[in-house]
Amino acid sequence: MHADDLRDLGLLKQGKLELRKQRIQLTPTIEEAIEIVDALTRYRPRTLEVTHLAEPVYLNADPVRIKQVFAKLLLNASRFTGPDGYIWLEVAREHDTVVISVRDNGEGIAPERLPRLFDLYMQRVVPADGTPPRFAAGLALAAALVESHGGSLSVSSEGHGKGSVFTVRLPIVPA
Repeated sequence: MHADDLRDLGLLKQGKLELRKQRIQLTPTIEEAIEIVDALTRYRPRTLEVTHLAEPVYLNADPVRIKQVFAKLLLNASRFTGPDGYIWLEVAREHDTVVISVRDNGEGIAPERLPRLFDLYMQRVVPADGTPPRFAAGLALAAALVESHGGSLSVSSEGHGKGSVFTVRLPIVPA
């Protein structure tokens, strides 16, 4: 999967990754991403709490790529949240923007790493879940995909041991 991330990021940066944008509903897309992550993390006990909006939210987006963004953020939270940890996915609306936050009570991120977290500098990652250390392009890809949909991806953390929050902002299309 990591080689695919790097390839996709390269294609996206070169303008060669075709996005098949269409009008999609956000909630089913998030639910499908959760199913993907559940299948990949079945044996890692964590609690996921999801809060959706009461009314449907629509995006002009490539459903496969937006699902990929949410799956990467949830998988990242799962990898860096220890056993019996908590992950929250919250959807909110701010005017003509939907805000999706993926928050965890995991390892957190050192303040000096935050400004460059989405840069493709092939950061060495040592997950808390015992999976082998690796070089990651997933967050750089997620940020680039969100930006290609007219949105933004940001991160915050109060430091080591205090979890992190990844926030996606995407434009809403009228119902």
